[in-house]
Amino acid sequence: MTLDASPQIPDGLEAIERLQGWMRGLHVLVLGSGASADYGYPLMGALATHLIETMAPAARNEAEWNLISGKLRQGIDLETVLTETHCSVDLIDEIVATTWEYVSSYDLEFYRRLTEDNENFPLSRLLKWLDTARRRIDVVTTNYDRVIEYACDAARITWLDGTGFGYFRQGMRGMDTVVKDDLKGPPLMVARIWKVHGSLDWFSGEADSAFTARSLRATIPAKSRPLIVTPGQAKYERAFEDPFRTILTGADTALKAANSFLCVGYGFNDKHVHAKLLEKARDPQARFIVAAQSLTANAKKFLLKGACKNFMAIERAASQCQSLIWQSDKDDPITVPGNLWSVSGLLAAAT
Repeated sequence: MTLDASPQIPDGLEAIERLQGWMRGLHVLVLGSGASADYGYPLMGALATHLIETMAPAARNEAEWNLISGKLRQGIDLETVLTETHCSVDLIDEIVATTWEYVSSYDLEFYRRLTEDNENFPLSRLLKWLDTARRRIDVVTTNYDRVIEYACDAARITWLDGTGFGYFRQGMRGMDTVVKDDLKGPPLMVARIWKVHGSLDWFSGEADSAFTARSLRATIPAKSRPLIVTPGQAKYERAFEDPFRTILTGADTALKAANSFLCVGYGFNDKHVHAKLLEKARDPQARFIVAAQSLTANAKKFLLKGACKNFMAIERAASQCQSLIWQSDKDDPITVPGNLWSVSGLLAAAT
């Protein structure tokens, strides 16, 4: 079976019914950069271009940066360049700061748009739909941005990332109702967010003390550096430092305990998350829904060569209004109407 087979166009009713069933039992959301790109955030290629155009490293780092930027100009992707090229700690800090400022500018603009209209927010509507079960959901994300936090707030779902919580606070609900909508009823749904590469909110101050600045800042706090992990060798080195070590341990525990996964815009390129997903893929009780505008080569490898027992993989077909659905027990994909590769399309199919 290959993902390059010519698609057939049979009746997709059976696949839609299966998708509906699997969506009802979700335990974990895995969000990659593609999930945020739907809301205008830049992908890795755009970040590489921004670094080339704006980085002005200190004189002592110019030779290193010229080597890196030269490779980027040749079209080599950012992850590969930063993995294969030695970077001094100083240069990594400069790349991190430039990356933070770039992503933060898009994040603040998205927040501004949400203050004007957060009803048309597919990820938030998905969380509201999941909230009908009144239970906990774990979200594992490689993104620095705050899209998932904003989605939880817009859906009025309590979220935890190991620090505080809340950007959109709607009305005066009282202390008790933060965790219970009805004091005699079950607790409200809580989202545990595992940001394995850090967050725009997290910083390291003097003496490497970690702190959270939940104030939607446009600039990095003085005498501090962002706690985000950029692509490259340093990413794997920093995994052994806190808070990343603690976050990764928590994410691993959440993934290990779950049996139903929805991966949105995730390319299966991150070794931190991929190892545990690969382990779960071999479990015949586990189910994976993978949705992306275009499945990456690593996603295809995960689905077909990683012994994934049960999966439904959805990507855009030839038309914007059609989707290809690949299934673990079918030799060929089917084409169905609708943009099921998007969160809004998935939600429409599930309901």
